[in-house]
Amino acid sequence: MTAPDGGPDRRRPRDGELELAEQLAELSDKHSQLATDVSQLGAHLQGEQQQLRTQVAALAGSVTGLTKKIDDAFGEDAADPTNIDWYTLDRTEAEEAWAGLWRWLVEFYLPRYAPTREELPDCWPRHPGMRDELSWLWCAQRAAYAPGAAVGTAAQWHTLWRAGAFAQIQELARRLNCGPAKCQGHRLGDLPGDNEPTREEVWRSEWIQTDLEARPLPATEQQAG
Repeated sequence: MTAPDGGPDRRRPRDGELELAEQLAELSDKHSQLATDVSQLGAHLQGEQQQLRTQVAALAGSVTGLTKKIDDAFGEDAADPTNIDWYTLDRTEAEEAWAGLWRWLVEFYLPRYAPTREELPDCWPRHPGMRDELSWLWCAQRAAYAPGAAVGTAAQWHTLWRAGAFAQIQELARRLNCGPAKCQGHRLGDLPGDNEPTREEVWRSEWIQTDLEARPLPATEQQAG
């Protein structure tokens, strides 16, 4: 009968077998620990994922609420704050935009701020860059005072945007050599050259007509023609 351990006939471990067995046992322990860590990490990540879903849902709700506030402030019944893309306007649209800009300048801006003819040259309707700055300032003012607009927006219009727009106009006038009764270095008829507060009587509105005539007719009129 053979002893459980093999008795005298049992084979002795070869060199390195015991060391290898110990290494295998150690690897087995590490594998078990790694499996435990992975399981715990998976549970943690699942919790984090659920938390992220909750945060994303809350953020989506905030965005929806903000969108509604914007719609309420800038909807069809509110003052239209949209900037005017002059490059895309047809003749009828441009005519309406010119009329609105002119009226805003005469009825709102001039009585309040009295820009001089150096600040706003007589020839500004001729130059798209000057027109665009004024148009942007007009639209920004409407947006700043639209229902629901923040008080800080109006403050920015008064302290930053207004000054910035006229700084751009003056820089363009300097480069083009425009000023009172002068456009690109040439005299403008019999207008006085004094740098006094500007008024609509000295603005060269004939260039508005030039701008309109260069634009395409509305699509409906093109089809009818």
